Amino acid sequence: MTNARDCRVHDHLARVYEKQGRHAKAEDEYNLSSQLRASVDAASSVAVACGRDLETRGLIEARGTCRRLLDSRDPDRLATLGLLYGQHGFFDEAVEPLEQAARLDPDSSEIQHDLGLTYFRLRRYKEARAPLEKAVELRPDFFGSSALLGATLFTLGEYEPSYVALRHAHQLDPRDQDTASLLFNDAMLLAQSEFRQKNYEPCLAHLKAAAELRSDDPEIHLRLADVYGLLGRQVEAERARADAARLGKARSK
Repeated sequence: MTNARDCRVHDHLARVYEKQGRHAKAEDEYNLSSQLRASVDAASSVAVACGRDLETRGLIEARGTCRRLLDSRDPDRLATLGLLYGQHGFFDEAVEPLEQAARLDPDSSEIQHDLGLTYFRLRRYKEARAPLEKAVELRPDFFGSSALLGATLFTLGEYEPSYVALRHAHQLDPRDQDTASLLFNDAMLLAQSEFRQKNYEPCLAHLKAAAELRSDDPEIHLRLADVYGLLGRQVEAERARADAARLGKARSK
């Protein structure tokens, strides 16, 4: 390793670990890369001046200072500019430098994520999809990209791929309630779609997934009972109805 303080070294090392399937090591290197990048950004007088002007003088007055970071050969400076614009809510301005950075360094999961996040904040969901898919491909164990990809696909009405992304994100961080809630909604939509098509086995699988997320919801157990009944699994149907009745009574107290 030629320079242990160079964030790009750790970023590239993380990619190597990722390709080898050594995901824990990859995450360590990604986190170190992010810390070092933040340190470099904080030490950059131009970045500091840009951030200060955005904070105190507004976008128009800050443009002259901030555009000094527009280096068409340096993805790190471009990414820093995009992040600064984004941090201050100027998402339209963040797009150009982040797009350039992504073209210069297409294998940076961090840049791909930030570009997708910026598109998402602008509600440009179709454009957000590709960089977020790339970010997840490059860094599959990073919760943020998987969750954001799932939310993007859900918004686009792509419920099956969004379910896959959201379920993976939920496995990475079961405590995140926004992702759990969106995953529940996705599972219920898929269950309803399969039910209408009389595909009862996949419908049952999605209902079970929903029940795992909200085990105290009597309505889900009633739907499970109906599907079990249609599949001829009467014992399980009766058990689900009993669970629904018990939970309904508990809620009414």
